[in-house]
Amino acid sequence: MELPSVFPIFPLSQVVLVPGALLPLHVFEPRYREMVQDALQGHRSIAMAACTSRGRYGDPAVDPVVGLGRILHRQLYPDGRSDIILEGLARMEIDEELVSDKPYRVVRASPMVEIEPSSELVDDLGERASALLEQIQDFDEKERTLFRRLPLTQLLDSLLLRVRASVEAKHEIFAMPRLVDRLAALERHMVDAESPPSFCSFRSGDPRLN
Repeated sequence: MELPSVFPIFPLSQVVLVPGALLPLHVFEPRYREMVQDALQGHRSIAMAACTSRGRYGDPAVDPVVGLGRILHRQLYPDGRSDIILEGLARMEIDEELVSDKPYRVVRASPMVEIEPSSELVDDLGERASALLEQIQDFDEKERTLFRRLPLTQLLDSLLLRVRASVEAKHEIFAMPRLVDRLAALERHMVDAESPPSFCSFRSGDPRLN
């Protein structure tokens, strides 16, 4: 499938749209109603963009790596609101934000290059990802059976959606080009989630710790 290079962005930090995932959205603001209508008349593509401390584009600043999606379904209501379902297509990296007469934001972007592990590491990373799959309680056994068969990049995206981490941390992992870095970050967050809470408020180097 050929991906568009110019498309609107929907800044919404509470969600992460990974390739292959389905994302339901309720659209009520007039500018985004117009965005959905325009997308349906074109290539049906909208990208979900995160507003975080790493943002570099526009106001509010959005992260350079966005999740491109395609509108699969739209339920239009009489007052103009709509429910849509987006299917994640790809990670895209913003090249520039374009000047537009539209009330919503439009960017030019390119597919993000994902760096696969070397052949010597594939088996080890696969075993580590499978071990992480077993640790996450939110998966049932049918899901685990299905996800074990996925390619590493899709398995890591499935884990990303379920691991207990902040949304900002998930956006950071989502934007990592190296799969080995994504897996290591997921493992760190899994360890943090399992660690007991600390009630120590001292900072490292505090003399009271000596």
